[in-house]
Amino acid sequence: MRRFLWLFGFVLVAAASAGCSNLPEPSFISVATAPPEFQGLRIHVRNSTMSSAERDGENVNWLTIWTRASVQRLLSRAGYTVVVDRADPHDLTVTVDIDWQMDQRGVATLTATSSQHVVEQLSAIVEAPEGADFDAPGTDELVTKLASSDAVLHVAENSVRGPIRAEIVATPE
Repeated sequence: MRRFLWLFGFVLVAAASAGCSNLPEPSFISVATAPPEFQGLRIHVRNSTMSSAERDGENVNWLTIWTRASVQRLLSRAGYTVVVDRADPHDLTVTVDIDWQMDQRGVATLTATSSQHVVEQLSAIVEAPEGADFDAPGTDELVTKLASSDAVLHVAENSVRGPIRAEIVATPE
């Protein structure tokens, strides 16, 4: 009986892996590291999940949520502090809205606000996913533009916490 279970498990694993071997690898977009004076910014991306959008009564499609989540991941990859829970303290709230066109391309507009005031508004062309794309092509341009914004730098330098400084903590050896 034990031998049968072992053989059954082996066949099951082999069958499962054979069906998955043709799946494309997900693609990840790289983004430049944010300047040191920006890295301590705490940024919340508004409604980056379907559940948060529904909770706010926002009726958006999965492409919009996917693009917002992509911006959130890229901000984190660039070195910003991404705040997931909107109730937690943050310096900027980023809202991403997309006007999708029929050809699966759209114009994404990123609006950064601080204390209910618009700090910066940026736009870029984004594309719908092809296959296993993990990040929305074009969202890296939004994150790169944010890192060169004088208005966002002003927020970083004049935070109620004082000038924001990213701290690199060495791990004990």
